[in-house]
Amino acid sequence: MGNRTLPVWLAGLLTFGTLLISARNEPQAAGAAIPGGANSQNNLGGRMPPSFDQEVARVVAEVDRIEADTLSQLI
Repeated sequence: MGNRTLPVWLAGLLTFGTLLISARNEPQAAGAAIPGGANSQNNLGGRMPPSFDQEVARVVAEVDRIEADTLSQLI
């Protein structure tokens, strides 16, 4: 990179990072639809659905299976 390119590139990267952080910290607009959020008809008031433990166990078993399959292909 040239003598002037690096500082310009770094300034742009810093600006982009600042925008990401500030956008993350801004509150959601009132009435904005959030999938599964407060405007959802499935609102559980912060509680987990009854099937949560079963779903977690299913996902963990699937990850374990994928890892075992990957390891068996490496050996």
